[in-house]
Amino acid sequence: MAISFNDFQKKQESVSVRLDKNKADVSKEELKLPDLTKKDDTTRSHLTWLFIAGLFGLILLSGVYVIWHNNSLIELSIRAKEKDLNLPLEEFKLLSFESIYSQIFNTFGTSLGFIIGYYFKEKTSR
Repeated sequence: MAISFNDFQKKQESVSVRLDKNKADVSKEELKLPDLTKKDDTTRSHLTWLFIAGLFGLILLSGVYVIWHNNSLIELSIRAKEKDLNLPLEEFKLLSFESIYSQIFNTFGTSLGFIIGYYFKEKTSR
């Protein structure tokens, strides 16, 4: 089955028109890429700062909690002594900030490393 030269030219022109249309569509999408990259960087920055602020906020709140907890236990033991109640002092466990701090960083330390690494990840596309 042979194809005539005129039919071949028509097919080539239709393919050329579709190719030009596709090139125009690709060009439009390529123009959107810098905006998407900037949005991705902005989102990454917000997530990183939110996580770090939350982590340090949690550390500060845990420090306040340790002080409050230990103060409450001391007040409880003083009131118990004033009322002549025999509470075993071994059951009063004071918290140390180091142990709470250690638990927080054991829990969130890996995530912190991932988040900071993700923040500084270089986005290059060619």
